Amino acid sequence: MVAMDSINAVRLLEDCEKGLQRLVSTAASEGDYGAVIKLTSWARVLGGLVEDAKAELAPAKQIPGGSQASPQRTITGRTGSDSLPSKGSQKARLAGRYPKFFRTSGELMKIGWSKRERAEYHHKAPHSVLMQLVSKLTVVGSGGTIFTADDVFPLGADEGSPVPNYQSYLCLAWLRHEGLVQAHGRQGYSVVNGESLNAAATTHWNELSPYAG
Repeated sequence: MVAMDSINAVRLLEDCEKGLQRLVSTAASEGDYGAVIKLTSWARVLGGLVEDAKAELAPAKQIPGGSQASPQRTITGRTGSDSLPSKGSQKARLAGRYPKFFRTSGELMKIGWSKRERAEYHHKAPHSVLMQLVSKLTVVGSGGTIFTADDVFPLGADEGSPVPNYQSYLCLAWLRHEGLVQAHGRQGYSVVNGESLNAAATTHWNELSPYAG
C-alpha cells in the first residue's frame, strides 16, 4: 500500500512538472520572460524530485542468498575503435559523479545531475531541517525499525509549520550518502546506529566541504 502511494505521488509530481512546462510555453508565447524564468526554475526543482523519487523506488538488485549485488567492472586494453570512450560511457561516468553535497551559509546543498536536461541542478535545505529530520529518525528508526518516507514526512506538520518535502528528501539523501541511513528498496529505510545518529550527523556535517561554487 505504501509503495502504491509513493508511485501515485511520483505521478502527481510528473503531472505538476508537465503543467509547469505548458505554462512556460504560454508565458514565452506572450513574451512574459520573467514568468518563463520563474516557472522554469520551479519545473527544474520538480524534475529533480521526480528523478530522486524514481531512484528511491527502484528495487535493489539481489543475488542468490539475499545480499545486494555489487556492480562489476571489467578492465580491458584499448585498441582500434575502442581507444576513445563512447558518448554513452561518457554520460554514464558523468552521471556517476553525482550527487555531490556541500555546506553553504548554514545550508546543506545537493548538486545532482538531470538526465533529462543533461545539466546540473542545485537543491538546498537549512541545517535546522537536517537536525529536525535526525531527531525524528532517532524515534521512528529506534531499534533498527524499518520506516518509510510516509512515516517521517512532512516534517513539522505537528507544529503547524510543515517543511517542504524536497528539503526533507535532500537531507535524507545526504544521510544515506554518508552511510548513516540504509535503504531497503521499497520496504523503506533504517538507521544504521540510532543511538549515535545525532552525534554522527553533527560530525559528518562539520566535515562536509564548503561550497566554493
